Amino acid sequence: MVSCKNKDDEPVSQFKKCDFPETVKTLDLKNEQGILNFSNSIEGIPVNEYTYYIKYKGQLPMVICNMPEDIKIEKDTKVSVTFSGKMQVLDDRIDAISTLIELTVLKL
Repeated sequence: MVSCKNKDDEPVSQFKKCDFPETVKTLDLKNEQGILNFSNSIEGIPVNEYTYYIKYKGQLPMVICNMPEDIKIEKDTKVSVTFSGKMQVLDDRIDAISTLIELTVLKL
């Protein structure tokens, strides 16, 4: 098992801020379970480059805007993870295939 926290709950990887605009609504998620994907499509829709995203409880896929460079999984792989972070909340009237998440914890 690989983790971005050590046994004392100190961050091992450094998570950068995503610089969400102040007008963006966010939802804090803590110790949630999801599936980390590394793919060039999101829910079957092609995207320009391979992207890390998390599938979580029937929500839109959450593209990770601050994935640490020292964490890598193979292309087209899915891994169960525990994570915490700040998810961007989109207005109900917005048509989107994904939203963003700023991670603070990622445990593989």
